[in-house]
Amino acid sequence: MKIDAGDLDTWLHDILASFKTGTGIDVPCGECRGCCSAGRFVHLVPSDLLAYSAIPRQLLHRTAGMPKGHAVMGYLDGGFCPMLKAGDCSIYPSRPSTCRTFDCRVLAATGLVMEGQWSERINERVLSWQFTFASEASQRRHKAMRDTAAFIRQHAAAFPGGKIPTQPTSLAVLAIKVHPVLLSPVSFSSAVDVANAIVAECRRFDNETIC
Repeated sequence: MKIDAGDLDTWLHDILASFKTGTGIDVPCGECRGCCSAGRFVHLVPSDLLAYSAIPRQLLHRTAGMPKGHAVMGYLDGGFCPMLKAGDCSIYPSRPSTCRTFDCRVLAATGLVMEGQWSERINERVLSWQFTFASEASQRRHKAMRDTAAFIRQHAAAFPGGKIPTQPTSLAVLAIKVHPVLLSPVSFSSAVDVANAIVAECRRFDNETIC
């Protein structure tokens, strides 16, 4: 069954703003709890003060090299978030920014899916999303996002140090940020030229490196 993901251009405008501000956007999750049950670690950052207060301390862990104020919360047997109670988030108003900003439509937009055990719980939703397009230009933007994600995966060696995002969600976010590169009228002579243009676009977007 297909689920309306919204108008692509409207969503793209909102998700790019979310990347900039970190505020997240409304996601029509319905009854889906895929992201709460797919066996994912939840990263907490220093600004997650409400989440730190709401999550039992014994559930939070720091690893060597992790900056002060950062921690991760693991998952229970079966892949479920320990804060998921009776099918709903028990700390929803205080949930970490990682959860607040997550939108699995980034995967649908880029043709990617989650990987690993229990991933089918979220991929069922990812594969159900269906965007609408107001114009041919909108369809070209959608294709550019998918082509960008595929290019990065297929040409990792073209990037500095061969470093690219390894997690599908991170790769999807990067592809959405830099997809204008493949819409450019510039003619690239090699995969390295495309990779360099992607790195430059990433830095232009938010002063980040490719990794």
